[in-house]
Amino acid sequence: MKLNLEEQEETIEPVEKTDLIYGIDDRPPFKEALFAALQHLLAIFVAIITPPLIIAGALKLDLETTGFLVSMALFASGVSTFIRCRRIGPVGAKLLCIQGTSFSFIGPIITAGLAGGLPLIFGACIAAAPIEMVISRTFKYMRSIITPLVSGIVVLLIGLSLIKVGVVSCGGGYGAMDHGTFGSIRNIGVAATVLLSVLFFNRCKNKYLRMSSIVLGLCIGYALAYFLGMVDMAAASSQSLMGFNIPMPFKYGLDLNFSAFVAIGLVYLITAIEATGDVTANSMISGKSIEGEDYLKRVSGGVLADGVNSFIAGIFNSFPNSIFAQNNGIIQLTGVASRYVGYYIAGMLVLLGLFPVVGVVFSLMPDPVLGGATLLMFGTVAAAGIRIIASQEINRQATLVLAVSLSLGLGVELMPDILNTAPEAVKGIFSSGITTGGLAAIIANVGKEHCKDLLDSAVGFHCVFLRFYMILDGRCFPGGILKVDSFINHQMDPMLLYKVAEEFIYRFRDADINKIVTIEASGIAPAIMVGYIMHLPVVFIKKKQPKTMENMLSTVVHSFTKDRDYTVCISNNFLTADDRILFIDDFLAYGNAAMGVLDLVKQSGAKLEGMGFIIEKAFQKGRDVLNEADVRVESLAIIDSLENCTITIR
Repeated sequence: MKLNLEEQEETIEPVEKTDLIYGIDDRPPFKEALFAALQHLLAIFVAIITPPLIIAGALKLDLETTGFLVSMALFASGVSTFIRCRRIGPVGAKLLCIQGTSFSFIGPIITAGLAGGLPLIFGACIAAAPIEMVISRTFKYMRSIITPLVSGIVVLLIGLSLIKVGVVSCGGGYGAMDHGTFGSIRNIGVAATVLLSVLFFNRCKNKYLRMSSIVLGLCIGYALAYFLGMVDMAAASSQSLMGFNIPMPFKYGLDLNFSAFVAIGLVYLITAIEATGDVTANSMISGKSIEGEDYLKRVSGGVLADGVNSFIAGIFNSFPNSIFAQNNGIIQLTGVASRYVGYYIAGMLVLLGLFPVVGVVFSLMPDPVLGGATLLMFGTVAAAGIRIIASQEINRQATLVLAVSLSLGLGVELMPDILNTAPEAVKGIFSSGITTGGLAAIIANVGKEHCKDLLDSAVGFHCVFLRFYMILDGRCFPGGILKVDSFINHQMDPMLLYKVAEEFIYRFRDADINKIVTIEASGIAPAIMVGYIMHLPVVFIKKKQPKTMENMLSTVVHSFTKDRDYTVCISNNFLTADDRILFIDDFLAYGNAAMGVLDLVKQSGAKLEGMGFIIEKAFQKGRDVLNEADVRVESLAIIDSLENCTITIR
């Protein structure tokens, strides 16, 4: 496929940065694609079948039903993965994203199942799936809520929560806990062997060894576990290795009640956040930007795919699907980000669902073998979250969002008993650290924006006093003249001017300023206040040329108040091409003085970041003149009219 120059730069440059062997749109040879697909499959197989096993156990379903649910989980995951990697219309991220049965829904699903059995479960899952679809369509309007900071926090929490799963597997799994062998030397030794093997092959320069590092590590660990007697071959003989499962839509029927709908619907909201984080991490690992329209399209399509695929899963008697974050770790370890590998994975998952015999082989793999490999992969997921967070400006407010989210999310993960007395519906939602931390991140981020608005109001309150001053002490004269000499430019109120300076500083907080400039005489006081607070030098433009001034820059301005022309000047020693200035003055009328300042700035080669005026007489159109010159203007008090000597303030 031939790409234009921009597409080549977008595809090639990030690949070099991420050290990818195959990018998203590359087509690896069959053998290499198959190797990569097997590694992904080995990482997700157990995770796909575990939720239906847990749910079936809680609902005490018979073996036949349990087996069918497991098969349909694999089948639905295959279909979902194909849709996501392919992108059918707006559905899909067009990334190597693997979907499988989500752990987040286990609690609400069990609650629904105990109340109404499988019909209520599948009815509620299908009915609530459109919630995530709607969120995906409005994602561009939710950027202020689901920000990269929120996404990074969620990805980090996903990685940290998965690490716990990996450690449990390294110790021998929950079965070993029941038998008192958890953390035995044999279990830890096998896990360590797998981990070291994966690291060794991943560091090899040979791309084939690197791509197959996880497969080779698992094979070595599997062989070692077999010789140590850890592989239960008797379990294979007790299973029916012959059979064929045919997908049957709505096999168990449908039912619905409001409670189940709300509980499951809330989790769909959270999985939208998880999907956002996973797509963001996958984009970063795959060498794609996490900003701009292309990123928004990938995220929107990815979240939409979550909802659509969960809807399809419910039709085929499976539970909601979500993106598996662990596969992001495999991409980073193998260097293979090709979405075409996803087609192989999808086909394998469908086969696993249709032929149960295939799944038996994988199910026999001891937990320590999988734990050794997954521990490393889950760590890379957490690292991806840290990278996303680190790419954002971590100011005081962002630090608070991060602190609250991680505290609550990890708190639930480390101490799940905190929810023991909570209602089952609440427990089902907040028992996941990802869910709790994700919700906390959203709420704290929204709260941050509200705090910003309050701060805007608080700082802007300084202008209220300014308006009171003008109404009480301002004097109007015919011809549009306003005298404020009792508090600004003859007699001055230092505290008012200090607050005025704070307001200017806040309004120009995003500007890169290294010098304050004003024009004599009335602008000097507020300019000095601004310079004092910002610790910046202040220089004023003179209305008379001193005999001692060197390297003089000059221009002519007209004074509206005094109706005369002035030749104003400034030394080029104090206004240079290296300066980024903020101009401060008391009045903006016709803009004559401001345009004179602009001329001096152009002569010096300096950069004008903006102009701040205490009072603007809008009816004299000075702002229009400055806007035409592409000057940023901030006025603290705007007067719309002085007709009949009545001060009308906007």
